[in-house]
Formats: sequence, structure tokens, C-alpha cells
Amino acid sequence: MTTLKVGGAKVDIDEAKAWARAYLMERPRTSAYPAYDGYPGSPGDSVEPQDLLAVALLNVSNNPIPVYYGLESLMAPMNERLKDPALTGDLATAGVKR
Repeated sequence: MTTLKVGGAKVDIDEAKAWARAYLMERPRTSAYPAYDGYPGSPGDSVEPQDLLAVALLNVSNNPIPVYYGLESLMAPMNERLKDPALTGDLATAGVKR
């Protein structure tokens, strides 16, 4: 038997895999995963404003994040509109007078 140890807790690895499978795969759209999976957070050692969202994104209450999934469903039309040749520039230089 292989044991997984996290902090002071120990569990059989097969049981841990079953928990992960149920949590991440068998209940789609019932958790915040994968909304937080690639969340960058702050680059340094201090807490920054973007880190404050981690509490919600890490799914402490096991609720989906409707706004994330709503925006995710609109990505294709948003990106299609952004391809409009009438649009010029980028957000980094928007409003900068040259």
C-alpha cells in the first residue's frame, strides 16, 4: 500500500486518487476547478490585490464561479470581435498620447 502524506494527514494513494477523480471529473461545473488552475497570483513574496481572489478561486465553499464560466462561454465571440480590422492598438498603449 502506498500512502500519500500531506501535512499531518495520511491516506492511501488509491483513495486520494478516487477523491480527486470525484472532485475534479465526476461533478463538472460544481466546483471552481479549472477556473483557478492557471491563476497567476502575485510574482513576489507579498500579498497583492490579485491574490485576494484566491480565496474564491480556490473553491473554499465548493461553489462554481458563474462569472468565470459565463465569460469563458463568450471567449469565441469576444475574440472574433477583436479581430475586426477597424480596431487598432492594444490595451497597454490605450489612451497614451504620442
